[in-house]
Amino acid sequence: MPDAAAARAATFTVEIAMGFADSFDKITDMAKDKLKDDDSILEKGIDLAGDKFDEATDGKYASMTDKAQDFANKKADDYTGADQ
Repeated sequence: MPDAAAARAATFTVEIAMGFADSFDKITDMAKDKLKDDDSILEKGIDLAGDKFDEATDGKYASMTDKAQDFANKKADDYTGADQ
């Protein structure tokens, strides 16, 4: 009977994984909706991350950080549909 127990355990594990995936999808959708409602949240996070990086590197890479922030903000706009 160990095979039956292993099969039940595997089924249970798959059910948990599917439940987790469904929950993750719901959370992702909620986050995406929130970002679409207020995309400034994402922009503020990107700006803050760049500022902290500039602070940690004494501004040595400031121009590259600015380019990275611009790129990240454009991708965030594409993701949230902010420009549409």
